Amino acid sequence: MEQEQREKMPNYFRLVVVNWYKVAAGMLICAIVGTIFALRMPRTYESTAMLLVYPPFFKETEASARARTEEEAKLDLTEMMPRTFPVDTYKVIAKSTEIVKDIIDKLQLDDVTVEGLSDRLEVELVKEGTRGTSYSQIILFHARSNDPQQAKQVADKWASLFKEKVDTLAQNGIKDTTKLIGDMWGTTKKDLEDAEDELEKFNKESNLDLMKGRKKSKENLLTTLETDLNQTEIDIAKARAELVALGKELEKEEKIEKLFKAPPDAAIWLLEKTPGGDEKGTIGPKDGLLTEEYNPNYTPARDKQIQTQSMLQGLEGKRDKLVSAMEDLNREIENLQREIAEKETELKQLTRNVTTVESTYELVAAKREKGKIAITSVASDIQIAADAVEPEKPVGTRRLFVIAAAALIGAIIGVGYVIAEYSVRVAPAGATG
Repeated sequence: MEQEQREKMPNYFRLVVVNWYKVAAGMLICAIVGTIFALRMPRTYESTAMLLVYPPFFKETEASARARTEEEAKLDLTEMMPRTFPVDTYKVIAKSTEIVKDIIDKLQLDDVTVEGLSDRLEVELVKEGTRGTSYSQIILFHARSNDPQQAKQVADKWASLFKEKVDTLAQNGIKDTTKLIGDMWGTTKKDLEDAEDELEKFNKESNLDLMKGRKKSKENLLTTLETDLNQTEIDIAKARAELVALGKELEKEEKIEKLFKAPPDAAIWLLEKTPGGDEKGTIGPKDGLLTEEYNPNYTPARDKQIQTQSMLQGLEGKRDKLVSAMEDLNREIENLQREIAEKETELKQLTRNVTTVESTYELVAAKREKGKIAITSVASDIQIAADAVEPEKPVGTRRLFVIAAAALIGAIIGVGYVIAEYSVRVAPAGATG
């Protein structure tokens, strides 16, 4: 059964070959219609303007940006200039709706829409070399129109409006940057003045040099007191040693000295009698006079002891006063040292603040001066290397394409007709069988 069905299936390729004249007739008829239509189509002309991305020498592109030293940055105007964009960025700007609408308004193209004109505009980036995606600095603006003169006008106007747009963007960028730097300059100037005022006020109120002088004077006085205290301790030790020696010497001597004096041989003693009439006593050769007087060795030693004791008490009192004065001086020096450290820390902070703000101010001031120079610059990044030329011949093979497309459509219609005709002829026979 399957074999019979395969045998009954038609060979379409053979069918088309056998009926080739019908397919050829369809191609011919459609080709004639396409030719008539192509001949009636308006011709398209294309005009091209050449632009060159050529920034001034003091500007840099995105690709040429490099790190600069601080000294180079101070002398360089590059950083104040808006960088030149890559050419593919310019391609997007060129096809913007705003520029296309400006072209229509400037040339008064009332019968053209923005979308319609945008389709007739093409930006071509010229590649560098045969490979890769890197582009040169040349940009081609292609404008197509049914009128050759209009194509030239559109291309020229498109190039000029694009150049104006890029220049305006650059100028606006410089103005915005300069305004921002001007605001920063005013702020940093005020901050610097405030920081300098705070530092000056601190110097007047703190009088740090006087505090250091007072501390130095007290340290010198403390050194003198320490020397005096050391000498006093030595004197006290000497006095105590002397008192010990005097005490030992006084222990050996009697305070009262008794002296015996025998009477001379020529002395005649008168004997007294007692009330009873008896004689008081008998005078012998050992009888004599006995006197008492202060010991001449004891008295000077005792006076010296008293004097030394008084001097020792004075030295001890002096030592106590010196110790108390030194303790007070140490406390005062410690307080001054702590206060001086706090003041010096505050002074360092204020000085560092002034230095930091001053550096920022100098940097912003330098940028501000560069901005004043940059804002007067009228140099453009875009140069029109070649104006558009009015084309003499239409572009492309659109008419041939239309004719070829019509012939292809005719061939398809012819093939369809042959298959349809065969299907209609064979269908009744199949039903009868």
